[in-house]
Amino acid sequence: AGKTLFERALSIEAEMRMMEAEARGNDDSSSGRIRVTQPPLGAIDFYDIYVDFRHQHPKIGLEIIPGPWLHNLNSQEVDVSIVFCEQPDELLVGRELGQIKFNACASESYLARFTQQPALGDIEWVLQDKSTAEQSRGGKQTPRRFLEQQLGQPRIAMETSSYSDVVAAVKAGLGAGFLSHLALAADPNLTALDCCHYGPERPLWILTHRDLRSVPRIQTFVRFVAERLTTRLARGTSNLAMERKA
Repeated sequence: AGKTLFERALSIEAEMRMMEAEARGNDDSSSGRIRVTQPPLGAIDFYDIYVDFRHQHPKIGLEIIPGPWLHNLNSQEVDVSIVFCEQPDELLVGRELGQIKFNACASESYLARFTQQPALGDIEWVLQDKSTAEQSRGGKQTPRRFLEQQLGQPRIAMETSSYSDVVAAVKAGLGAGFLSHLALAADPNLTALDCCHYGPERPLWILTHRDLRSVPRIQTFVRFVAERLTTRLARGTSNLAMERKA
């Protein structure tokens, strides 16, 4: 009986979410609030884009919800998701913005400890913990797997579930880590490691539920952010390529 009641409650909740989504989908307002999830800070900076968006569309407010996971969008907990994913769910619509490349890099203060270019086995690493990395990569190759394949037991200075903490620790000089090409290009105190040629690329998407694609404020936000991020990703890749040639 308890199981039946629980299943019925889940069914009612799902029906209510569908009704809410349908109601929001029929909303023709160009003002109101948009609930957004995004990747953790450090991979890419969104907030200057949001500042420009609010200047142009002051009647549209933003609510940023932690956690870039797609299930939030599938379950109608958010309106728009900017997320790393290989293939979006069929219920979602949007566009791929480009590729984010993650490079092995370290701060100048950390590299100053070495008298010559360090080998892969000399370096201490700052990594996301195994469960978080596996979940975010969906079973694909991760930096930890790569290092274990190359070294057996890599020297790990710190593990954390937070990518933002990885970025902060690498910049502080705790060790080397895999940071986005945008973070590397934006910080002159970060240097790519010549000893590590592994650099995974991850596609970045902006998505909304198909029931919301006709809502004017959702259309406006998705179009604005997509244009800005597409340009930023292309420019970041170009800048990094020029730096490496130099």
